[in-house]
Amino acid sequence: MAPQCDFHELELDGGPQDFEHTSTSFVSALGDAHHRGQDVIVATGQPQVLIGKFAYGGVDKDLKDEWVDVYAWREADCAWQLLGAQKTSDDGDNGTQFGVEDDGGRIFFTVDAAEHFGAGRHPVRMVVRGDHSMAAFDVYVVAPNRKTVVFDIDGTLTIDDFQIVADKTADLLGGTYVPVMHEGGVEVVQAYVDAGWFIVYVTGRPDVLRDITEEWLADMGFPEGALHTTDTLGEALPTEDGVGAYKTAFLQRLLGDDVQADIQAVYGNAPTDITAYEAVGIPKAATYIIGPHAGEGDTVAIDSYVDHVKELTEL
Repeated sequence: MAPQCDFHELELDGGPQDFEHTSTSFVSALGDAHHRGQDVIVATGQPQVLIGKFAYGGVDKDLKDEWVDVYAWREADCAWQLLGAQKTSDDGDNGTQFGVEDDGGRIFFTVDAAEHFGAGRHPVRMVVRGDHSMAAFDVYVVAPNRKTVVFDIDGTLTIDDFQIVADKTADLLGGTYVPVMHEGGVEVVQAYVDAGWFIVYVTGRPDVLRDITEEWLADMGFPEGALHTTDTLGEALPTEDGVGAYKTAFLQRLLGDDVQADIQAVYGNAPTDITAYEAVGIPKAATYIIGPHAGEGDTVAIDSYVDHVKELTEL
């Protein structure tokens, strides 16, 4: 029988070790750590690769050639397991893998087949040995052809695309602002969860905003789901060549061999959402658009999530 326990955050024995390079102390002194990783979504039986990005300060200075330890929460053991360690990269060391270009300060960690995660959600922590700062994200292992629904965030779950700007502006001025969500949005996502669908949140926000995005979703009561931000600032540009191309490529990976998702519904608000969904073959009848562009290109117009959730009775 599996042991009964509650998840607990990673606690490390002992203090940090010395950095490999004296010069690294100047990098880490630039400001707060902004380490991050994308939630990994992978079909059972496929390779499992964990990608972390490590940087410091407002300039997002890469941490290079320093050791990072990779831990995973093993629910069956009620404990964190050290999977291994890897040094952070210099620019281009690892080429491009799983759609991510190695722009330095990254690790691409392949989980040994014997240690593969089983179906479900698995927390991961990547810890910098030199100061014990860390990147936190999850691995989602899903069955092939799992029914999946994709939600954009800004302007789709929030009331407009500028809520994140207001949030960050308030933060810079020493204040606080909580982005306003569309009424009924939580209930719409929950309806899909109750029907057993897999939830994916995909946003054009840059990855440095991952933590506050994840926190906002949780604070607002949105159900658990895989979160994917952009990997570069260029991908975050609100253009077809920027966020449009990024979302198209991400959706193609979901539909490809790595995940084999059965995407049966998508939600957005912008023309770039509409074109990205169309580019990967999502039917217009399954493309739900809210806001000023609702109904464009023969998509399904959403006037209110409060009303829309009443229609989701046959998922």
